[in-house]
Amino acid sequence: MGKAELNKQYTPNVIDEERDFTNSIEQGWCVVENEFNIDNNKHYESIFALGTGYITTRASIEEGFDDDEQSFEYNRIPGNVSLETIPASKSRWGTYMPVVQAEHPFWRKGIVNLPYYLGLVISVDGEKLNLETSNITKYRRWLNLKTATLYRTLQWKTKSGKTIELRFTRYMNPDEKYICVQECNFKMLSGNAVVQVTSFIDNDVRTNGYDKFVKRSVGISDHNIIFSDITTNDNNQVVTASILSSDKSVDYEMTKEERCVKTSCSFKIADGEENTIRKYSAVISDCYFSKNILRETAVLILKKNMDKDPDTLYDEHVKDWANIWDKADIKIEANDRGEYNSQLAIRMAIYHLIRAKAPDEDRGLICPKGVTSEVYMGSVFWDMEIFIEPFYLYTFPEIAKTVHMFRYKNLPAARELTQKAGYNGVRFPWMSAANGTETCPMWEYADQQIHITSDVVIGLWHYYKTTLDQDFLFDYGAEIILETARYWIERAERIPGREGYHLYGVMGPDEYTPLSNNN
Repeated sequence: MGKAELNKQYTPNVIDEERDFTNSIEQGWCVVENEFNIDNNKHYESIFALGTGYITTRASIEEGFDDDEQSFEYNRIPGNVSLETIPASKSRWGTYMPVVQAEHPFWRKGIVNLPYYLGLVISVDGEKLNLETSNITKYRRWLNLKTATLYRTLQWKTKSGKTIELRFTRYMNPDEKYICVQECNFKMLSGNAVVQVTSFIDNDVRTNGYDKFVKRSVGISDHNIIFSDITTNDNNQVVTASILSSDKSVDYEMTKEERCVKTSCSFKIADGEENTIRKYSAVISDCYFSKNILRETAVLILKKNMDKDPDTLYDEHVKDWANIWDKADIKIEANDRGEYNSQLAIRMAIYHLIRAKAPDEDRGLICPKGVTSEVYMGSVFWDMEIFIEPFYLYTFPEIAKTVHMFRYKNLPAARELTQKAGYNGVRFPWMSAANGTETCPMWEYADQQIHITSDVVIGLWHYYKTTLDQDFLFDYGAEIILETARYWIERAERIPGREGYHLYGVMGPDEYTPLSNNN
């Protein structure tokens, strides 16, 4: 496959002017999928991911796919991540909180794939919507970066000869922290039909092939709210709750299975008529709320959002993101339209940096997958200080500070790691769990990738020089600098006949060159 063809397949950010786009698509702001291809689905689930900084949810298709099991288990044994093959699937459900981590039998502590809440199974006259098998035309899905809103439109000609247009909208307001709002508008283009919509929450999911939930239940609460309540093997409790509403008057039917709970409604829709279904979901954990009131809190959060007019709720979301872009936007005046659109690319990077990091959370940072996957276990690498933090330094320095408070609070774990290796002072873990422990297996040369310790101090010093935050430097930063210096004094060697100090048996940024010297 040639370079141009590869970019066309995986970077379809060119707007097809021949298509009937809505006003929601803006040049330089929207990443567009012009046609559905199941082979690219997981790619779009990542790049269309939404988040509030506290939670991130992959952009799974609401109605899902047949024969796409999400609860399959497998042994993900530590191996070469560059050559590793993950079991194939059409979709990968994923909701993650950086602060919620638990044990894996082979990969130590890492991020948890939380219960799935996006499910909206749709049937018209008994025929289930499926993008692989249904007769779909005028399909389009796009992420508007300016408003952090995911859209999908399609026309569906059913086997009974009816034609219906569906318009999906999804957003997560960072100011609301724990909420996702989904809408689906149904418009009958020809014929009359009966539509059934089934909303569900499913906690039968796996993290790297392993079930990290030691307790799990589903249930039905007041006000037609369905919920999942799980406890991880690290004793974190997470409640996921959803409620369905309809512009048309409908009756709701609730059912539950062992690990899945559903709300169903049906309505008749005539030629030319419309109806909008809305789903509000909340994901909260005992990292932010008291264990004994988690379910009640989830209900209150849902009611708070449902009590607002939908347009008002969305306007608040748009306003919050407008304030973010006022500080964060970078405008590029390059005339590079098409596959190499620099303006769209830089805004997409900024968007994901914002939706992946909570401004006041110093217990969880950003993994190399941007909190959209458990492949790297949610671990914090040197990427955080060297590649990611500089953006926050010049836009939201309060976020940059959380990076260094994370390292400071994890000094005890880093000190213990260093002592086990026979040194004093502090060497930070190459792959840090939320509690500061090392998650990298030794065969991947965790003991040699010591430049992370310098990266932490480099990032810290850049933060101080940019903000002149002396209170931080004296109260927290100085201890990090001094403790890492103690480690370097012992780790660096003097070699007879050679000047200076030397670092033997290390791996530098070139991760394919272990056991090198002075790298």
